[in-house]
This record gives sequence, C-alpha cells and structure tokens, in this order.
Amino acid sequence: MGLTGIKQEIGKNDIFERYSYIPKLQRIVAYLCRYVHNLRNKNNKIIGNLTEAEVHKSIQLIIQLTQSAKFSKEACYLKRDQKMDNHTRLIPLNPFLDSQNILKVGGRLAYSELPVGQKHPILLPSNHCITRLIFREEHLRLNHSGAQATLYSVREKYWTLDSRHLTRKIIHQWIRCFRVKPRGADYIMGNLPQERVSVSRPFLNVGVDFYDLFYIKKKAHQNRKRIKSYVAVYTCTATKAVHLELVSSLTTEAFIGSLNRFFSRRGNSKSIHSDNVKNSLELVVSSRIFMNCLNRPSILK
Repeated sequence: MGLTGIKQEIGKNDIFERYSYIPKLQRIVAYLCRYVHNLRNKNNKIIGNLTEAEVHKSIQLIIQLTQSAKFSKEACYLKRDQKMDNHTRLIPLNPFLDSQNILKVGGRLAYSELPVGQKHPILLPSNHCITRLIFREEHLRLNHSGAQATLYSVREKYWTLDSRHLTRKIIHQWIRCFRVKPRGADYIMGNLPQERVSVSRPFLNVGVDFYDLFYIKKKAHQNRKRIKSYVAVYTCTATKAVHLELVSSLTTEAFIGSLNRFFSRRGNSKSIHSDNVKNSLELVVSSRIFMNCLNRPSILK
C-alpha cells in the first residue's frame, strides 16, 4: 500500500477527528508514513525516534488532506491552469499551488523580506477539525490570549476563511476563558434630570468642578516664584457651555470669589451641582456670602 492508499484510509476513517492535540496527530501520521516506507523498502528501513524531517512531512500531509477535503475543485483548476469558478470564495485571495501542492495565498509581497510563510500563508477551510485544532493549539501556546492575539499569531502561517468568527467561537467554548470573562449585568439607565432636557438661558443651571493643579509665576516679586493655582470649571447643564475662572487656592473664600466673578459675568444661577469636596458647594451653601450672591439681580435676563 503506497502513500496514496494511506491518504485514502486516513480520509475514510476520519483519523483527524479522533485526537484533540495537533502534535500528537503529527507523530501518529509520521509513524504511519514510516510504516509505509518500511513496507516499500525492506532493505532500507527507518527505526528509532522520529526525526524533524518526518514530523515536518507529516504536517504537510495533514495540510494536503485538509485542503483536498474542501478545496479539491480549486486545486484541480490551478493544476490545469484553468480559471476558477466565479462563485468560489478563493478568487479575492489569488491562490496558487507551491512545489508541495499546497494551496497558498497570493498577493503583492513577493519582493518583501518577510519569511515565505508570512508572505504566502497556507489556506485552510473554516469548518474543518484540523483548522480548529490549529487555533486551539495556538491559543494554548499563547497562554489563553484574546481573540485578536490568537488570530494574528495564526495568520503568520495560515489563512482561514471566516477566521474572526472561528477564533471567537473557539475561545468562547474554552471553559477557562469563558469563566474569566463573564458577561456583566446590564442595568437600565435612569432618566436625565429636568435641568438637562429643559430649554433655558446659558448657565441658569450649572455644574462646578475644579481642574487639576498647575503653577503660575507672580510678577509681584523679582524672583517670580511659582505659586499653585487652580481653575474652577462651570458647565451649563443645558447648552454644555463652559466658563473658566482662575482660583488661587482651594479655600472656601477663593471659591466664593470665583463664584462672585462668575455671577457678575454670566448672571445668577438657579441651581448649582457639585461633588462633595469641602472647599466647594458643601461649605458655600450655608454661608451668608453665597446667599447674598443669589439674591443679587441678574446681569443676564
């Protein structure tokens, strides 16, 4: 029985679907090829451990059988130098057959300095057990990496149809990866406040917050030391307009001064929203100065 007979027996008995580990399958196919070689060459038998060449030849045989199961018509067209069917999905990939009769992706990287395997990756069908084994093995080798990392690593040597969908499906079926990334609860957002959806003049309803610390130079001294300064950010809840006020410190008095300047420029506000910072609205609401600011007549009517 020759190598062709071995191919037929492998395809008939579906030996590929019996194993879930691609290196083990490579060794088994390599031993089958050695068995055929020893039957045909009784005076020149090969014994001992498998060599690297035998393992490499076995993976080539596995790829050939995988492609012949799904891309047999396309391979026949390429062998006869005929035009492929217009309905095939391989036309955009410009496939060709290499010296080992393996379908590879064409392209415009012939003069690139990349390795041959990256310039012209091997074509694989998406709905084949060997393709799934290759993706699972690469995902395991990368210590359960994400879908993009696994896909890009496989594409350095193989090109699969519907590869993104296949990668996500394999990672989702992996129990460890599925448990690490559980789906979070989807909460229904509450209604927006009335100030956010009502028509009003600018800065009638505002939100206030402090910007991060930065330094400025004061010209009152010759050495011009740097002093700490802050920016009070007043945001209109209706129009999203922004008003900035320079604040010299984080004290309540400095904030009230910026609030006075803001009211003098933009008019009194009906409501002010702030966080719980002690230098802000928490202390100002109870102060008489703030109440006097609210009782002043508005500049912008």
